[in-house]
Amino acid sequence: MALKNSDSGTLPVSEIYKFMMGKFPYFKTAPDGWKNSVRHNLSLNKAFCKLERPQGASQRKGCLWSLNPSGVNRWTKKSESGRRNTLRQSEQVWQIQKS
Repeated sequence: MALKNSDSGTLPVSEIYKFMMGKFPYFKTAPDGWKNSVRHNLSLNKAFCKLERPQGASQRKGCLWSLNPSGVNRWTKKSESGRRNTLRQSEQVWQIQKS
C-alpha cells in the first residue's frame, strides 16, 4: 500500500514504516519487532525489488524499495483480501487493547 500510494513508486524502508504507522494506529504502539518483519518481507518476497539510490540524490545510506511487476502479478485477489483481513483483525485487537 505504501509503495502504491507513493508519488514515485519507490520508498526507503523508513518511509514504509511511517506510512504503516499513519495508516494503522496499531503500529504506533506495537513492539518494534514488526519492523523486522517488514524488512524480511521486502527482502524475500518476489513482489518487491531493491533499488540503489540515484547518485547525489541523498547522503543517506540504504536503498529504495519498489514493486516488482512480475512478482506483483503472482498476488491473487484472494491473498490480497486475506492480507486486508489480517490488518483489520490487528486493528480490532489494537482497539480492544486500547480500551
